Amino acid sequence: TLCAAGSFGNATGLRSQEGCLPCPPGPHCFMGSTAPAICAAGTFSGATGAADCSLCSVGTYQGAKGQTACDVCTAGGYCEAGSVAPTLCAAGSYSNVEGLDECFECEAGTFQSAVAATGCELCGVGGYCEAGRPRALCPAGTDCVDANTTLATLPLEAGQFRISSDSDDIRRCPDAAYNNSACAG
Repeated sequence: TLCAAGSFGNATGLRSQEGCLPCPPGPHCFMGSTAPAICAAGTFSGATGAADCSLCSVGTYQGAKGQTACDVCTAGGYCEAGSVAPTLCAAGSYSNVEGLDECFECEAGTFQSAVAATGCELCGVGGYCEAGRPRALCPAGTDCVDANTTLATLPLEAGQFRISSDSDDIRRCPDAAYNNSACAG
C-alpha cells in the first residue's frame, strides 16, 4: 500500500495507511513518499500533513530550504511570489515599508542614486530631476536656484530660449545683445 499524499512510510510491507506517518511542517510528502521531501527555497510548508509546498506570496521571501514560513520583504527592496531573497530597488526608486512587491519611482524634483533606498532626496540647487532618473546638472543658460527643479521647469536666463519644455538644449537668442530682445524662453 502506498502512503497517501501528506504522509510517508519507510517500513517495508505497509498494508494500510495506518502504518504511515503525517508529514511534518517544513517538508512535503507526495503520494507514495517513503520520506519527507524538503521544500525548495522560495517555498514553505507550514502545516502537518502537507502534500505540496506553497510559494512565498508577494511581499515575502524564503532563502532557505525546508522552512515553515516566509519572511517579510525588507524596506529597500521588493519580493515577487516565490522569491528567495528581496530584489533591491534600483537607483531612481525606493521602498520605504516592508512587504512590498514593487519599488516606487522617485517623483520629479527628487532623485536617488543608491540601490536599496528607502526614500528619495530633493534634487538640490544647480540640478534638475525627472521622475525615476538620475540628477542632471543644469545646463549653461539656465538659472537653477530652486531645489526641486525639473526639466519642464528649468528657469532660463535672460536672452536664452529652448524649443520645448522637454529639451535641455538651451540656445542664445539671436538678438540677445540688445536689451529689447523679443526672444523669450
